This record gives sequence, C-alpha cells and structure tokens, in this order.
Amino acid sequence: HGCGMRMMFPGAASETLAILETTTRVLRKDNVCCGLPHLAHGLRDDFLALARKNIRLYEDADLIVSDCASCGGTLKHTASFFADDPQWKERAEAFSRKAMDLTEYLTAVGYTPRRKVEASFTYHDPCHLLRGQGIRKQPRDLLKATGRFVEMEGADTCCGGAGSFNVDYPTISGKILEGKRKNIEKSGADIVVTGCPGCLIQLAKAAKAGGGKFRAMHISQVI
Repeated sequence: HGCGMRMMFPGAASETLAILETTTRVLRKDNVCCGLPHLAHGLRDDFLALARKNIRLYEDADLIVSDCASCGGTLKHTASFFADDPQWKERAEAFSRKAMDLTEYLTAVGYTPRRKVEASFTYHDPCHLLRGQGIRKQPRDLLKATGRFVEMEGADTCCGGAGSFNVDYPTISGKILEGKRKNIEKSGADIVVTGCPGCLIQLAKAAKAGGGKFRAMHISQVI
C-alpha cells in the first residue's frame, strides 16, 4: 500500500514489490488512498469512506506492507477513528494490526539486501515514520548491510515538506530544506535515503540545489 509512491515514484514502487516477492506471496490489491490528504483538509467523512473500502479490501491479507511513511502511519491509526462505531470497530482494529512499514517488515523476516555497494548512505527520518510509528533503527540497519552508512546531523528534523506545507508556505519550507541540504552535504554521503514520497520530493530539490553533490533515493531502490 502506498498510493503516493505508485503515482510519484513508480520505479521505487516496483522495487518494493520485487523485494516483497522474494520474501512472501504478494496479493496485488487495487487499493484506494489511505485518506490522509482528506483528513488533513478536514474531509473526515471522505477519509472514513476510503478507510472502509481498504478495510474490506484487505480482510483476506495477513499483513499490509507500506513503502510510504505517511500511508503506513495512517493505516496503523485507522482503528482509532472507528472506536465508537460498533459495526466497524473490530474490523478496523484487525486491519490496523496488520499494517507494517516496509523496513519494519523486512527486518522482522530477516531480509538480506540484494547487493553490497560501494556507495555511502545517510538517512532522513520521515516524521510519519519516526514520530508516527517509532521506527528508527530498522532502515539504518538495512542501509548498514548494503553499504557504508553515515549518520547526518539533524536526521530527524523536518525537510520542509510536511504534506502541503511546502505548497502553502514555500518560503519557510525552503529555509527548512536548506538546513537539511547543508546537513546532508556535511555528512559526505553519496546518497540520502528516505521512506516517504513527500520527503523524497524535497530531498530531490535539495540535491538539485546543491549541484548534484548527492542523490536522493527511496530505500527500496537501494536495498
């Protein structure tokens, strides 16, 4: 599950699928949006309608793996929006229990990266992954098993994306991103890796602004 990844970074989404198929049987669901954009803009009823569709769609799945931090966090917290709904409460709880981030799942099943590379990596923590799901160690361990990992200063600070914040407040967003760019460059890493399409858009902007001193990639493209 990860509509943003499929639409904005289809190559990375294909890599995610290829990785998952080395570990388990994948049910290719034609899912709808997790509903976070609707919820963020106050469209609660639209969010709940989308959530119900996804709950029904995934009832025959054992796990729901997402390569988008924002989608994954939303799926894990979907049950809380049905706590007072007797018709959907149990189904929503079962749904949210199945949700896992890609790196969380791969670490749990003992996944070994497909190749070792000479490149050096640093990692940007998506807010919805670190703060929303408490996932910090897993992506770093996977990167350490792939190449040389370098921790950057302020890895857990926002990149200025924050949903539509970069659209609504481009000047402030740009200043935040500039700080992130400087920290990436200070790390000396060849590639900055993340697990969120919104963050990836921002980091790609930073790479371009910095004259190509580093590249920005989704973790599924690396491991």
